[in-house]
Amino acid sequence: MDQLAVPDFSAGAMENWGLITYREAALFYAPDVSSEADKQRVTNIIAHELAHQWFGNMVTMSWWDDLWIKEGFATYIATLGMEKMCCKWNAYEEESLDNMLAILSTDAYCSTRPIHQPVTTANQIGGLFDPITYRKGAVIIRMMHMFIGDMAFRLGLNNYIERQAYGNAKQEDLWQALTQIAHDHSSLPKDLCLQTIMDSWTLQKGYPLIKVRRHYTNKCAVISQSRFKLQPEQQPNARQDQLFEQKRQYCWLVPISYTSELAHNFNSTEPQVWLRCTPKGEPLPLRLRYLPGEFEWIILNVQLTAPYRVDYDSCNWRLLIDALKGLDFQQIHVLNRAQLIDDAMTLAWTGQRS
Repeated sequence: MDQLAVPDFSAGAMENWGLITYREAALFYAPDVSSEADKQRVTNIIAHELAHQWFGNMVTMSWWDDLWIKEGFATYIATLGMEKMCCKWNAYEEESLDNMLAILSTDAYCSTRPIHQPVTTANQIGGLFDPITYRKGAVIIRMMHMFIGDMAFRLGLNNYIERQAYGNAKQEDLWQALTQIAHDHSSLPKDLCLQTIMDSWTLQKGYPLIKVRRHYTNKCAVISQSRFKLQPEQQPNARQDQLFEQKRQYCWLVPISYTSELAHNFNSTEPQVWLRCTPKGEPLPLRLRYLPGEFEWIILNVQLTAPYRVDYDSCNWRLLIDALKGLDFQQIHVLNRAQLIDDAMTLAWTGQRS
């Protein structure tokens, strides 16, 4: 594989098959002058372009509406490569958190768009090269990796690439290949398939807010979902399409992983349950049973697996705040500590928490 630095190259880098071209600053690194952050940035760019040799070159999307597969995979696979090559950077946690927080911010506005959307004119293509394609694409691929497990993820991707090699593919081809392997390895419930799950994340814009209301006497909790927005629901003088959007119900198939204060198991990211939808696409509430008592916290979304915010009842928030202020705060995974702070600040800013 040849790599070439081109003076005044317009793009940051381009994954030409066999000859990757870069802007000089995206490839060169001087050990005596450049910082460690520069080295990490250059490594990330190179890893991203190398990942494109499989996702983009060997298998190319059928049309621009599936650009996110190419760019989302290159973004995520680059993170895995960096973590393998130099673990001292903590690239996996850093990149995963950076992508997640960026999406939880930008994807909460009414003006956002779905990852997968129709492209009918050439003018639309340039607008697809945005954080939704790159960052949200990487975020939902990581989510999928974590809920089907590493073995099923790797074998499923091998299956997909072998089937589609030197040709074009749609996202449905990816879901089919991964579903087959996930079912074979019993890492996905038989009544679910990847297309049903992932379509709820790729064909809808935004992401859910998961509300958790614990019933401490019965040691259970009811969780529900709705679309999270930074802007108010009702807007005066709204157009007809805006009024329709305000009334529309969104529903995602959400993998729910959780742990408690006593268990504090932040290594198991597989979902214990799934938050589902009715056949009409309406959200279904879910009851979690056999939870701890009133003196123990619970945390959803272990290691920030999926892109959603969580609003707990006031008592659970107080337990979590006390834990974060205590000497044993590190028993909560660093990604979940970041999640709790960001969710609390955002919910307070939108007036949903005081």
